[in-house]
Amino acid sequence: MSAATRQQTESLIFGSGFDSFRWWGACTPMFEYDRDALAPDDWTWEIYYDHHEEDPDHAPQRRALTTHEDVMRALQAIADGKVRYATGNLVQECRKALEAGETAHFEPDDADSVMQVVVMGGIYYTD
Repeated sequence: MSAATRQQTESLIFGSGFDSFRWWGACTPMFEYDRDALAPDDWTWEIYYDHHEEDPDHAPQRRALTTHEDVMRALQAIADGKVRYATGNLVQECRKALEAGETAHFEPDDADSVMQVVVMGGIYYTD
């Protein structure tokens, strides 16, 4: 067993529906999927989001470019217990993604938490 592949991390996170929460804006792949609907190894997503330190009614959304490496760093931080407000289930799924990628599964709320860590460095929003 091994860590999630680049294609698995893309599918686990961006196929989850995390961007349905109100603090996420447009999320756009900066690549084209192959004929098997897989992302390329060097995938990047452009993400717009409300920053926790700003009033979403009066501040423009921030922009981030996210890659496999960004997601893996967030997964590691959560799995290592370095992220406040990470649920037990989230920690477990992050560990699965790092140790046996094919067994991991992220519900939208867990993928949302991972992406908050990716773009903001912590979990600030819950629903």
